[in-house]
Amino acid sequence: CDITAAHDPDAAALQALQQTANIGLGSTRFEELLASGVDFVVLTGPCGARLELVQLAAEQAVPVLLHAPMAPT
Repeated sequence: CDITAAHDPDAAALQALQQTANIGLGSTRFEELLASGVDFVVLTGPCGARLELVQLAAEQAVPVLLHAPMAPT
């Protein structure tokens, strides 16, 4: 499995990730990433920040793998 796309709301962090991991498609807008035709997404980060992204992916019928549970403890 190759990483083909990345999302980060921080443009500088996104650019650094793309260069480091040789990722062609990057977007600061998650909706744009979903519209690109990705097969699935892997979400990491704080629980509260991921809920909206899970909902957006579900609305587009894009499967989601959560790096950690959606529980605070």
